[in-house]
Amino acid sequence: MDCEPPTYLSYFSMIASLCLSCITIAGNLFVLLAVYQDPYKELRKPFTVLIANLALADLTAGAITEPMAVYFTYQEVQGSVVNDLAVYITHLSYFMSCTTSVLTLSVLAIDRYLAISYSLWYKCHVTLSCTIKICMALWIMSVLLSLTYIKTGYINFAFVFANTAVLSTACVLVFAYYRIFKSLRIRTIQVGVLHEGRSQRWERQKSLLLESKLTKLFQTFEV
Repeated sequence: MDCEPPTYLSYFSMIASLCLSCITIAGNLFVLLAVYQDPYKELRKPFTVLIANLALADLTAGAITEPMAVYFTYQEVQGSVVNDLAVYITHLSYFMSCTTSVLTLSVLAIDRYLAISYSLWYKCHVTLSCTIKICMALWIMSVLLSLTYIKTGYINFAFVFANTAVLSTACVLVFAYYRIFKSLRIRTIQVGVLHEGRSQRWERQKSLLLESKLTKLFQTFEV
């Protein structure tokens, strides 16, 4: 016996999707505007460009995927059949935004690792134009990967995406942050040794100065 979902649940889903869409669009749009319209151009750096790219991916989900979810729910309430083109647009926008997000997170982790572990090399080679090209490459890769969904279907692609892209990103994040932690630990030890050496030299200088003063004092008494 078929059982249709409660109408109030569908309306609740529509309202929730609309609220999420408005919040997602507004929040990520502010991030993009802050980076683009920064009067002093202090935010136009490789790291903030990657943050803006992540915001753009979330903005895609908020501007396309979530409104389409509202449309699907409305069609469900009306008992109408959803157009196949609308289904493809929704799924493609969803997979594109998710793929771009996970790839950008991986690049962000690598960016922080290079900035901390190889700071001189990072300042010389990682430029703003290079980062923009990387972001464009991430979007092209996301579009090409998402287009395979048309051939494989939603369930198969979602299974592959969850088990490869997400898992690979998690591995990259764990490796990058482990290396960052190790690099910071080594640097902390080096700084501690440097301070300890400075303190020892300072103590030695103070003792030599005190010895010199005592010697002069004894010479004065002898005279």
